[in-house]
Amino acid sequence: MLQNEVPTHDWLVLNDTPSIRQPSIDVSVSLTPENELVIQKIIDFVRYSHTPQKK
Repeated sequence: MLQNEVPTHDWLVLNDTPSIRQPSIDVSVSLTPENELVIQKIIDFVRYSHTPQKK
């Protein structure tokens, strides 16, 4: 587990939340190799969670 807290529904941001309708800003931050790995794990998790299991 990458975090100490277990994700809950309280973490969800709903479509009617005003902050998600605001334009995003460009951010230029160099990622550490550790951060890149975490991001890749998140991407892999999302891809895997949307792929039907083969039997």
